[in-house]
Parts: sequence; structure tokens; C-alpha cells
Amino acid sequence: MLKWTRAELKSRAKAVLRLTYWQSFLGLLLYNAIIFAASMLIRENSVVSSSTSTLVTALLILPLDVGICAFFLRNRLSAPSIPTLFYSFNRYAYGGVVASMLWRMLFTSLWALLPASGFLVLLPGLINSGILPYVTDSLTLFRLYSPTVWLVCSVIFLAGTVVLLIKAISYGMVPYILADNPRIGARRALRLSMAMTYGYKMDIFLLGLSFFGWILLAAIPFGLGLLFLEP
Repeated sequence: MLKWTRAELKSRAKAVLRLTYWQSFLGLLLYNAIIFAASMLIRENSVVSSSTSTLVTALLILPLDVGICAFFLRNRLSAPSIPTLFYSFNRYAYGGVVASMLWRMLFTSLWALLPASGFLVLLPGLINSGILPYVTDSLTLFRLYSPTVWLVCSVIFLAGTVVLLIKAISYGMVPYILADNPRIGARRALRLSMAMTYGYKMDIFLLGLSFFGWILLAAIPFGLGLLFLEP
């Protein structure tokens, strides 16, 4: 596997974006607009059930996530084309992309139970005691258990969050893999993603963290700057 550094990766990205920034901006703008429109439609329509919302996510948003990855992968070699955003919606790619992305979502969701378990263990006691309906604020809830219990729960939560973050990074390459080969299969895509991120998880985490300052600055003008930062 090719070795890389954060500085090298940023330098290469800047070189590409100097030539294709506005095409990339338009592609991301369209991507975000579609997702925003779908989200608003679901939120404002009271008839739409949670199952329908999940269906929209699976059938529309997940393929678009792979499409935007394909868009930027092509961007390395030539000027990006807007139709590439809809790369996943062809007969050859669609089924494999949706299935693989759902598997990725399932695995990530299962790992998300780990940090949640730190506080979920308190629920049976609250329910059995009959106190839960009378808990109106966090201070009342805090007084129901000793500091030791809260400390243990907090440690479990923090440890689980770290594990979840590691796993999320491990599965992070799946949409890029599917953008390159949509019929690779969910299990193979997950394994390949874990192999690609092996030994690089901290670098990937720090790479994302290095944009935190820019994100704060871009968010100041009503968040509009984020649109220009995102490419």
C-alpha cells in the first residue's frame, strides 16, 4: 500500500482544486441541495412514516453518498462531470451500492450501541422503580445514582465513543471503494476499507481535525462559508 502524509495529501488536493474548484463547488452544492430537499420533504410531511424516511435514505441518499465520492475520484484525473453524481443510479451499480452501504450503516449502528450502553444500563432500574415519569430535569436524574455509578457509566461511554470512532474510520473508505467497483460486495468492501485504513486511523483522524479551525471560521457568516470550504 502506498504511504502518504497529511501534508502530501493536502498539497495534492490543492493542486487539483486550483483547476477544478468551481466544478467541485457546483457538484457539492447540487448534492447538498438534493439531500436537503429530501430531508425537508420528509420532515414537513406528517404522513411520511419513519420507515419511509429510512427507505428514502437507503434508496436515495446512500447512492448519492457514493456518487459524490465517484465525483471526486474522477476529479483527480479530469474535470468532474455533474452526471457522475448519479453514477450509482444505473442498473449495473445501484443494487450493489445500496446493499453495501446498508451493511456499512448496520455495522456502524451496532458499534454505536457500545457508548450508549454506558447509560442504557440505568434504564431498567429507573423503569422498575417507577421514578422515571417524575424525572423532569438532568439534576434530578443525577441524584438518583451515586457518583461512582455515573463515573463508571461515563467511562463506558467515553471508551465506547473511541471504539465507535475507530470503527467509523475503518469503514470510511467503503463509499470510495464502491465508487470504483460497485459490485465488489459488502463484505469485501468492508474488509478492504479496514485494510486500507490499517495503520492510518490516527492520521485520518488528525486530517479531519486539522480542518476544525477552518470550519469554525466558515460557520461564522451564517454557515454559508461551509459551502465554499467543503470542496
